[in-house]
Amino acid sequence: LYDAMTSALTLDGAQMRRDAAAVKEWANGRTLEDVLALAAGEGEDSGGVIGAAFKTARDLPRIEFHVSRMFSLGCVFLVEAVGVKTEGERETLEKIAGKLDLSSFFLTDALDQYRAGMERLKAAEQLFAEVAARDMRKNAERLAEKAKLAEELAEKAEKEASEGSTAPEPTTVGASAGDSAKSE
Repeated sequence: LYDAMTSALTLDGAQMRRDAAAVKEWANGRTLEDVLALAAGEGEDSGGVIGAAFKTARDLPRIEFHVSRMFSLGCVFLVEAVGVKTEGERETLEKIAGKLDLSSFFLTDALDQYRAGMERLKAAEQLFAEVAARDMRKNAERLAEKAKLAEELAEKAEKEASEGSTAPEPTTVGASAGDSAKSE
């Protein structure tokens, strides 16, 4: 599916994966100051994927650079990757937008949309877990009822079998009273 989507958009899916891996590798062990320096064009990755994206955003005239949802989400994920806590993300994104001379609305809106989506996802996961637990309880109740019914049937069959062995033996059909008198 990923390959089909990227090829339909005339993108190189393999290159996108390499770029994503490079971003994760760069962010590993970095700080917020590193990201802000890179956004200002002063960081050590100025020739890398992140530096190139920030340079494009910083250097192109506003009429030529469109702040896309993907660019904004990339900034959000980069801020998360360097360990900025949830309560400080909005201020951090505003600082990045300031370094890039962009409106912070696009970055903070992407953050809000991302958070709302994650909350809905967590709520859906919780709902599915509750439904699965309820189904397991119902199945357990059904199995318990079946086991109880099977136990009752087994007890009844056992009782009938034990009653059958202690019952008096039936007399032969057709035997008359006179036949029994002759045997005496």
